[in-house]
Amino acid sequence: IIPAALRTMNEYGITTDSNKGFFRIMVIGLPNVGKSSIINAIRRINTKKGNVAHVGGVPGITRAVQTNIEVCSNPKTYLVDTPGIMPTYVNDVEIGFKLALVGTIKDHLVGVEYIADYLLFTLNRQKQFKYVEYFGLDNPTDDIDLLLVHIGRKMGALRKG
Repeated sequence: IIPAALRTMNEYGITTDSNKGFFRIMVIGLPNVGKSSIINAIRRINTKKGNVAHVGGVPGITRAVQTNIEVCSNPKTYLVDTPGIMPTYVNDVEIGFKLALVGTIKDHLVGVEYIADYLLFTLNRQKQFKYVEYFGLDNPTDDIDLLLVHIGRKMGALRKG
């Protein structure tokens, strides 16, 4: 990745940072899409050094810009890790559900049951019925409450009454 990025920068006439002899590349994107994980992987591959960017399964792990993460020694290249960038308003409900489903928006902002219902709707719409066998159902369902109760009973997580 780093050689390709440097070639592209060279094609556009981008040289080292302020002629100090190194490159600094900022990594930006939506929350929880793997920016820090990619930085860590590039660092491990190119420098054989350990992770420096904190990662996690929920959005918001990177809370501040992390600068000067060395990922290559020749040419000297640093990456800058950034917190995720989100639009201030998502005006399409389905886009909001998709962002929540992949972990870009925190679950509690949308509601976990709504997210589960959207996932079930999407699976059914795309005729992806593997969940029927996986959860031991007789047929596909569009009733998230029925499915969640069935799963809860199967796991022994529900009490009688």
